Amino acid sequence: MEREKLIKSLRWHQSQLHHFLNLYFNKEDYTEDERNYYKKFTDATYRKHLEKTYLLQKELNHFDSEAIF
Repeated sequence: MEREKLIKSLRWHQSQLHHFLNLYFNKEDYTEDERNYYKKFTDATYRKHLEKTYLLQKELNHFDSEAIF
């Protein structure tokens, strides 16, 4: 059960990273001014999600795993 919670949390933080990366690099949907405006407010949040993703992955590495084909 604990492992599933960790995986769910990891997936959520990864989805947030994906959202921020899209904001930073998607020049088709966002203007340069929009991207610069949001970068000011999201850089710290991005780093928070990045750190949490790292910590969750590190914790999940302690569980046994098997490949699913």
